[in-house]
Amino acid sequence: MEGKSSEDADEALETYLEFTPQWVNFKAPLMITAVNRIQNEVLRRYDRKPGEYNVFCSQLESMFMSPVIVALEEYGVPIQLGKRLVPMLGSPETLDEALTALAKRQVQEIKGVSNFERELIRPLCKDEVPDGS
Repeated sequence: MEGKSSEDADEALETYLEFTPQWVNFKAPLMITAVNRIQNEVLRRYDRKPGEYNVFCSQLESMFMSPVIVALEEYGVPIQLGKRLVPMLGSPETLDEALTALAKRQVQEIKGVSNFERELIRPLCKDEVPDGS
């Protein structure tokens, strides 16, 4: 029996990596929201109580994590690092709060991260962020 080629493995990995951001974060919540609106309209016409899927869609968009962790990914902070970093920042409730907390810290003050991870967050820390003066 012959194994898969490296091209097949690369394609499978690329497909997987495209699936999560496209489907889980965007397409599935969009489709569920559409179904939610339809069932809401139809069931109300027949005096039935419709389901409520908005909270589920919101959680799905953020992959059942803090939206702050997901938003930090857009700033180059991988999800795994964001999960460890957010509690260190005082569990900010918004992206702005998280970015402000990072901008107040020197990158070396952040413990429990590797040198590679430090380099990922360095642009968001006091070392790199202009203080506005």
